[in-house]
Amino acid sequence: MKNLKNSYCEIDSRSLNTSNWEDDEIFSNNLTSINKINFNDLTQDYNFDDLIIYFDNALPSDIVLQLQFRCNSIVIPIYNDQYPYNLVNSHTNYKLRMNIKTLSCQYGEIKNSTDFSCIPCNSDQGLFSLNINSEKCQLKDDISTVSVQPALLNIKFGFWRPYFQSNIVSYCLNLEDNCLGGWEEGDSSCFIGHIGALCEQCDLYNTRGDGEYSVSQKYSCGSCLEKEKNAIIITFVSIWTLVSILVSVQSTLKDIEEFVRIISIILLGLAVTQNTNQSAILIKMLTNYLQIISSIATFQLKLPNGLQSKVDK
Repeated sequence: MKNLKNSYCEIDSRSLNTSNWEDDEIFSNNLTSINKINFNDLTQDYNFDDLIIYFDNALPSDIVLQLQFRCNSIVIPIYNDQYPYNLVNSHTNYKLRMNIKTLSCQYGEIKNSTDFSCIPCNSDQGLFSLNINSEKCQLKDDISTVSVQPALLNIKFGFWRPYFQSNIVSYCLNLEDNCLGGWEEGDSSCFIGHIGALCEQCDLYNTRGDGEYSVSQKYSCGSCLEKEKNAIIITFVSIWTLVSILVSVQSTLKDIEEFVRIISIILLGLAVTQNTNQSAILIKMLTNYLQIISSIATFQLKLPNGLQSKVDK
């Protein structure tokens, strides 16, 4: 390779309309952060890694950024076209032109409205961005979020957010154990078998690939593979319901018979003692008690710390 030490390349830039192209448009040096690159003796190249381009990605597709590179190391010899074909002169005005369209600012970056550059959000300061071409970074919510990356949220256990671009984090009020938090969002952040908003729906059609799940109790889902267990529960509930109805009806019939007997005796002018059947009342009390307990279980009740410590002991 030719010795390129102390050589350099100059960079010129201009905005060019490709649909109405005219070469007389003047190049400038205000669309790039670097206008001159010196040859790097260590890496043996012209390193453009630190080059920043200032060009609006929202411009129409026919408006491009044209870069022009001129390097003093490029010398094209000009020879005499007749014998002895000696070197007459050299051409040093060789230029390389390149048309460029810039991409939109990516997730985790914000767009500078002055020079149109993309600036990463500083996650060490709790800043992030979840939208393309966002104009400002958003600040981490300490209540719902553990930590952030420029384009990621690590939310706490018991919290949920719907999709990647959303910074709205909701508390899983009804059953926080369904929401696992972490770096995931949507159904992926839910406990196994749960999907939907706040992870309160059951995966009936195996959309997550963990099997089919149905409602086992309020806000909780159980695997449909546990058919025997579900069958036993359903059978027990059905038998309990039938027994309760049967006992209540028999008790009511006995009360009616007893009432008729008492009326008949009273009409004869005789004294009578009434025997009350308490079985129906007891069944109703037990049923009401179970209903109250099941309702209380759905409340988000938390004991005071002092009382909770006593209970745990």
